[in-house]
Amino acid sequence: MRKPLKIFLCEVVAATLLAAGAFLLVAVYLPFVNPSLFGWVTDEHGRTRHASPAELGEPSQPLSYYVLGTPLSLGFLAAAWHFNLKALRSRGET
Repeated sequence: MRKPLKIFLCEVVAATLLAAGAFLLVAVYLPFVNPSLFGWVTDEHGRTRHASPAELGEPSQPLSYYVLGTPLSLGFLAAAWHFNLKALRSRGET
């Protein structure tokens, strides 16, 4: 494979994996980062108020959600790092 094409493909793969890993990590931990996004309800008079998930009758996320989501997103980020280093080495920058 020609060197410029290899560099370009490594950069594209790294950027794609970085976006997927960051999105998944934020999606997994968003209820912890900003819990007020998920607890707004409108009552019968049209007023909007904050309600806990227990008031809404929703269970909290199961532990497997975090046990599977965290390593998967960190794996995507590690693979992005690997391909970024590969592209830098192919360019001769490191």
